[in-house]
Amino acid sequence: MLDKIKSLGFNYATKAGLSIGIDDMVIPDSKKGHGTRRRKQSSTCSSSIRRRYTNGERYTKVIEIWSA
Repeated sequence: MLDKIKSLGFNYATKAGLSIGIDDMVIPDSKKGHGTRRRKQSSTCSSSIRRRYTNGERYTKVIEIWSA
């Protein structure tokens, strides 16, 4: 269902002549440091638990970090 919604959106955006680029996005000042902090946390998490957990468990932990 998600793929159909995505295709529908691309279809109408193409017909309307719309495009969205990263430079079009306005990031509020309160959100600017979140991505860097989450990348650092997930990188640290991946390297520190690589020896103790399975790939699935590491993946779940990284998802939890980004969801927070």
